[in-house]
Amino acid sequence: MNPQDLKTIISSGLLSFPLTDFDEQGDFRPKTYIERLEWLTPYGASALFAAGGTGEFFSLTGDEYPSIIKTAVDTCRGKVPIIAGAGKAEGVGAWHEDRHDAARRCLPWLRAVRDRVPRARNTLVVF
Repeated sequence: MNPQDLKTIISSGLLSFPLTDFDEQGDFRPKTYIERLEWLTPYGASALFAAGGTGEFFSLTGDEYPSIIKTAVDTCRGKVPIIAGAGKAEGVGAWHEDRHDAARRCLPWLRAVRDRVPRARNTLVVF
């Protein structure tokens, strides 16, 4: 998606911030997250913000975050764009490893952003 398309999406229509589902142990629950995304899709949101719009972004691990984004992208592909952050804040909830090494292991589309802009923090990526 080019920057002009992203600008149009963000400036018009409904932006939705679906909750990320977790089980009693605090682990990501993909089955119910997929159900939530499928339920939201027909309501006409111009984009969905995955894994961050409801505050969980800073408490997710380096393994959880890519899994949640991949689930959202796979579920909504061709129906509604997914907007996700690329990068991670330092401090509370930050990955317990070097942020650049963690980013290199992320999903390929997140890695591509970080490789082009290695100092980027909280960069939006649209799928």
